[in-house]
Amino acid sequence: MARDPRLTSVLLLAYRRPNTTARVLEALRVVQPRRLFVACDGPRPDDAAELQACAATRQLIETAIDWPCELTLLLREENRGCRRGVSEAIDWFFAQVEEGIVLEDDIVASPAFFAFCSELLERYRDDRRVGVISGSNFQPQRPRDGASYYFSIYNHCWGWASWRRAWAAYDADLQGWPAFRDQGWLEDLGGRRFARYWTSCLERVHRGDCDTWDYIWPCSCRAGARPPPSAGTPSPPPSCSAASSAGGRRRRPTAPPWRPCPTRPGSRRCYSAMRAWACSAASGWPTASATPPTGCGARA
Repeated sequence: MARDPRLTSVLLLAYRRPNTTARVLEALRVVQPRRLFVACDGPRPDDAAELQACAATRQLIETAIDWPCELTLLLREENRGCRRGVSEAIDWFFAQVEEGIVLEDDIVASPAFFAFCSELLERYRDDRRVGVISGSNFQPQRPRDGASYYFSIYNHCWGWASWRRAWAAYDADLQGWPAFRDQGWLEDLGGRRFARYWTSCLERVHRGDCDTWDYIWPCSCRAGARPPPSAGTPSPPPSCSAASSAGGRRRRPTAPPWRPCPTRPGSRRCYSAMRAWACSAASGWPTASATPPTGCGARA
């Protein structure tokens, strides 16, 4: 029997965008998760417009969540920024739940996304080769074997789900990055072009030039599962995107039924497919995660 998606805990990360947050809450209202966590970062000092936008977002949260659920709030008074604010909120979430779904305030997810994540969270709960369930997929091709999701070395963050045991590997300060870089793990995973791209991104974050949390997450997944370089911590993306952005870039939402992927993470066939995706620099970057073959939802 399929797991009821309403039983899966959800974290909503909000800040200062009441309009897109309203669309995310409308999508959540359709599913009505029974346990909802909302974390709001605080406004930056001396910014009256941001203070007003943050207040409007929080007022919306108070009024729009009108279905029966256990609601837990983290409302920060100070601004922690994109890197610390998000990662600390996810720390707070996984300190209270063993597994769950994470949505930012511009990610509009279809009902299929919640069912997809709930089913795979249960299926791969004890499989430490799988670290993330990704709700979006930017590859135009579908798996040749007809599977509705595949395993990848990339975990996209436009709607995702994971477990406490996987998030524990998150290296917020990138303390392990220099050794990971110098030992050549990135080139082993995806080749020279892949290594150059991710080295550039992570060096900027490590130096403090880029205030973001999301580059660190796939790096942590890769570094947290060293044996062997071809394994990593897989992330299963869906065959089609179950989540999309309401904040800028847009992709058509699709939501077909899915069935178990016939290839197992870490298998030679699976890794060959991951390497093939990684070579396509035009449409996204292949993580050891479960991904839908094209992604199921939209970015506001």
